[in-house]
Amino acid sequence: MESIIEAGQADRRDLTPAEITEYRSLDVQLGHAVASAEFAGEVRHDPRVTDPERVSGGYALRRASEAGYLNRDESLRERIDRRGLITDEERELSFGKMLRGIITGEWRDAEAENRALSHGSAGIVLPLSISAGIIDRFRTQATVLRAGARTYEMTAAKHHLPKLTGGITAAWHFDNSTIADSDPSFGAVELEAKTLTALCKAPLSLVEDAPALGEAVERELAAAIATEVDRAALYGTGASGEPLGVVNTSGVESVAGGGALSSFDKVADIFAAIADNNAPVPADVILSNRTRFALGKLKTGITNDNSPLPLPDFMSGVTFHPTSQVLTTEGGGSDARVFVGGFEELVVGIRHQLTIQILQERFISEGQIGFLAFWRGDIAILRPGAIGMITGVTS
Repeated sequence: MESIIEAGQADRRDLTPAEITEYRSLDVQLGHAVASAEFAGEVRHDPRVTDPERVSGGYALRRASEAGYLNRDESLRERIDRRGLITDEERELSFGKMLRGIITGEWRDAEAENRALSHGSAGIVLPLSISAGIIDRFRTQATVLRAGARTYEMTAAKHHLPKLTGGITAAWHFDNSTIADSDPSFGAVELEAKTLTALCKAPLSLVEDAPALGEAVERELAAAIATEVDRAALYGTGASGEPLGVVNTSGVESVAGGGALSSFDKVADIFAAIADNNAPVPADVILSNRTRFALGKLKTGITNDNSPLPLPDFMSGVTFHPTSQVLTTEGGGSDARVFVGGFEELVVGIRHQLTIQILQERFISEGQIGFLAFWRGDIAILRPGAIGMITGVTS
């Protein structure tokens, strides 16, 4: 892998499509080997390159040991910048100018953006400063992340995250007796980068307005990625290249709603089921807009009393996250689910790079231009028993 990078550095050129294909193949193999060996405790992270990143006409080498969780308010772009992987010139790059130059071939006043371009087999590999900015933007929009799901920075194509599958048992001891062993049981959850595509369109009239073009495309791509991450995190099948979501994960608690919610009894039932798994009291609820406002219309039930039904004490600290990504058409009708739990046990793995293709002819009859983005990531649930669902809700 290093020899591929060194060849590009020596010639002061971008990698060829064949070199990029070979590099990515080796990247996947290395990711599998390093992740498996590290989880088994056989090796420590080797500071070998795991992904090429364009920096000042050459390539920076990113270390596998730099993977890990991002704090909820931590910026991926700032983290990468702290490592020295974004140059002074790249910090000032304009996404709009770059798109305008790619579309029109006119790079006047956009020389830095032209120098930062890197072409891959799937399209144009966006500079890290721009890619990470779009990823940070979708992180602020995804409902599961706002509800507490954690972001894991993937510096290889595959990672194993440890999870505790069985706890330690305590026992009373008396003098001169043997102390029984009680070892925790550990397992692993795998993150393996999967490809997500997002398509957005913009009017051709925006092409000459670089700031507006960059803002519009970035906004729409981030929103599209956030929307699909939410859907996959909740409903993903784990098949056909998509992650496995809450609905299809074994061990997630479930309580039948049985129609319209007339009280908070079903919520109490799912809270109790999660508590029986020794998980923390749920602090977040993801639900449809329909169900959220239906709960707000619940009444006390006292004759001639039209007062709203107050939240029970156990829900006093709960934050509701209404979203259109919760389906209201399940069961062949109007069924929906309410997702409850500690969403910090749900992990969204993110790769740094975005690749974009410009579709100049596909939408020309509509007076628009298309932008097709490719991003890689995955979703995993570390502790299914900390998350639960109320099913069959019709309100």
